[in-house]
Amino acid sequence: APQGAGGHFSWDAASLAQENSKLSQELADRRLQVKKLGVMLEALEPVPGVDAERLLDLLEGQDVAEADPRDVKIVQLAKKSRNLMLENNKLKSQLRAQQTEAAAKDREIESLNKQMAAMASPAAREVIMKQLIGTHPKDEASEKQRDEGEGKEDRSPSFASAQLRRKDREVVEARQRVAKATEEAKKLKNLLHKELGLAEGEAIPQKVFEDGWRGRAETIVLLRSKVKKLQGDLEAATGRRDPKMAAQSHHDVDRMAAQEIADMEGERRRATEQLTMGYQALETAHAQTKSKLEASKARTANLENENTKFRKQMRVLIGKADTDDQLVDELRRELQMVRNQLRDAQVRLDEAQRGAGYGTARTAVMGTQMIHQRQEYDLERSRKLRGNQ
Repeated sequence: APQGAGGHFSWDAASLAQENSKLSQELADRRLQVKKLGVMLEALEPVPGVDAERLLDLLEGQDVAEADPRDVKIVQLAKKSRNLMLENNKLKSQLRAQQTEAAAKDREIESLNKQMAAMASPAAREVIMKQLIGTHPKDEASEKQRDEGEGKEDRSPSFASAQLRRKDREVVEARQRVAKATEEAKKLKNLLHKELGLAEGEAIPQKVFEDGWRGRAETIVLLRSKVKKLQGDLEAATGRRDPKMAAQSHHDVDRMAAQEIADMEGERRRATEQLTMGYQALETAHAQTKSKLEASKARTANLENENTKFRKQMRVLIGKADTDDQLVDELRRELQMVRNQLRDAQVRLDEAQRGAGYGTARTAVMGTQMIHQRQEYDLERSRKLRGNQ
């Protein structure tokens, strides 16, 4: 451990803390720079909607002779953008790891500062000096070691010196990693300048970091689409077609995509028409079924009313039938009684014929016969009434 005059130790913790803060600031700057580079790299991603099989052939190096140079250029830009994105992710991971290490270094430096503050007292310096010159009694040292425990050994100057040397090595390694990350960031910046068409050292325009900015690859795709649209309009206006364009149309990704989109639109239109016709047919069937249901409900209501009416009439008829049955039974009893009276009168008439009082008996018999005829008439009329009901 470094030792100054008068037994004072000269710890270089302030310089270490300053270097650590400087490294942390550099890491923050690198992280911000990498974030900006990531935003610019995301802006250079290829636009979807191209032929995947065609691009796969170009990526594998097949059928390059007949390929459109612009397609080849787009594939090259896509490869370059993918490589830049991978490098960007790698740098982000390295920066996160270095930031974690820097935080650990801060905590360790704080711990060392606490240890140095504990050893800054005169009593601690006296004990350390006695241990260094060998004048401290062994029994007192052993007793002090037993009292204070193993934690006091960690505060010895040799242990602190070893800790500082280890921290110095870690700081040097962190500097090397930061230098490597700086070099990689510089390479990525140069690649980004080339991609944007800027001169080396020229500042990146602010519009690159704004929303809606289009990279060179996307601009190329938009210009190609505009050129093809203008060529199609020219062909439709003049009626003539360029032979080179006719030869390239078989491998034109945009034209094939437009044709597929047109076919899909036609299929969608036909499907919509079929669905509309089916919907109209279902609406008609629903209206017919609804009208039939309403008519059935009306007929059911009428039938229920008639059924209720018939039930009431049946109850009345059943009540009348019971009354008529009672009346008929009463008339039958009266008829039977009259018949008995008639039979008795006939017997008396026969006896009277044989005796002297023939006229009076005959008058009684005739009255009884008239009553019997009237009762039979009433009974017959009751039967007819029941038959009519």
